[in-house]
Amino acid sequence: MTSFEQILIAIQADILTRLGERLQPLPLALKRTADEVLLENETWTDADGLVIVRYAGSTYGQVTAPGLTLQERELLFDVSVLCQNLTGENPEDLALGYVGQVITALAGFVPTDCTDALRVVRDEFAQADAAAHKFHYRIRFACPALLIQTYDTEELHLLKTTDIQDLTIAST
Repeated sequence: MTSFEQILIAIQADILTRLGERLQPLPLALKRTADEVLLENETWTDADGLVIVRYAGSTYGQVTAPGLTLQERELLFDVSVLCQNLTGENPEDLALGYVGQVITALAGFVPTDCTDALRVVRDEFAQADAAAHKFHYRIRFACPALLIQTYDTEELHLLKTTDIQDLTIAST
């Protein structure tokens, strides 16, 4: 497992732990997945639904330091809230209530390996299966982090030497 994978798993674990502590009462199951959540493929029992955390990608800034790769990175995580009608409550109302709780629990929270707090990017209705009384909402969070990668000094020296030779040949 790469350090990148370890960082993502640690952040997702932090998010799930925070949700487990803050969503009360917790009639929802919590899990992490790498797959896109599809409502019809998710099954659950003994709970009103699921809260699923998924890494959704990253965006990167410009390299900001010579001699090494130092980039700002924004990690994106989707938190899906899937609810069904087990209690007689309207599952859409139940889902919207949990969307609010998830936002309250995570906005401003600083997970492991992030340089600042999670912020909400958007929340959206994802899909519904009205016949099965299931509703799915998705909240996207972003957190800043840094990508730091040093260059192999031998490779950097060869690159500089080659550049100088090319310039010398071109000028003669």
